[in-house]
Amino acid sequence: MNNKIAGIGMTSQRTRMRMIERLRDQGVKDEMVLKAMAEIPRHIFVDEALASRAYDDVALPIGFGQTISNPFTVARMVELARGGRTLQKVLEIGTGCGYQVAVLSRVAQEVYSLERLAGLLSKARVRLRELGLRNIKLKHGDGHAGLREHGPFDAIVMAAAATHLPEMLVDQLGIGGRLVLPLGTREQRLVLVERNSDGFTQSVLDKVKFVPFGDWNDRAVSGLWFDPDRRTGDRTFPQRRNCRKDGACSDLFHSRSVEADESSSGHSAGADRAASPDPKIGEDFCARSRKTGRAS
Repeated sequence: MNNKIAGIGMTSQRTRMRMIERLRDQGVKDEMVLKAMAEIPRHIFVDEALASRAYDDVALPIGFGQTISNPFTVARMVELARGGRTLQKVLEIGTGCGYQVAVLSRVAQEVYSLERLAGLLSKARVRLRELGLRNIKLKHGDGHAGLREHGPFDAIVMAAAATHLPEMLVDQLGIGGRLVLPLGTREQRLVLVERNSDGFTQSVLDKVKFVPFGDWNDRAVSGLWFDPDRRTGDRTFPQRRNCRKDGACSDLFHSRSVEADESSSGHSAGADRAASPDPKIGEDFCARSRKTGRAS
């Protein structure tokens, strides 16, 4: 491993391990995910001028009006996507700088990733080659239709917010597959969709803030399961719902509401791919998380 990848000082392995301990304190429990994030050098995915902040829990700019997600957001989404399972095939929508797909490559046999910005994709290719990751396939595209020809997938992870649950992506999940995405407009939630033999289950989780996913929100994509059971921004959907293949649905509510979890923990997942990341926001989030812990 060359010096650039190994890091030194604020980009060293010791600094990376402090990030891992912080993630544990914030509630990340999947040791396979933590091991993957310990192995992938986050600092090579940002400009050299920002490398000393690579292991802080804050989103950092990567150009083209995008950011690299803060470490907790990556860990949380990958942990949800894995769900304690062995993953064979995973699809990522939004390659960005390539960091999250690099982490996914450590927990899955095969990873496909789509990126609509050619400039970002080119940079990601270079960085992933430097790491010698051979189980990743990158493609230039907007991701709206997914990659049906390579499905079904054990997990699909979206790195930007949609206003509708994307039916085309949900249909590309295999039985037992999981889709993890931010959903909403002015107020957003991390949503987990799980496919089973009878249909799909939807769970509404952490409060998040992502940039909108391209022009998806302007397209005539049919939404799934938006109901008046729960209001988020100007959209509505239940906190948890089962939907069978015949279209019949029933809501399954957790013993504690999302609002109750937030008030007890003070947690909100950090901004991802935001146009103008505010370092103070990340620092405030770290302080809150160390003091109160993460919502379950």
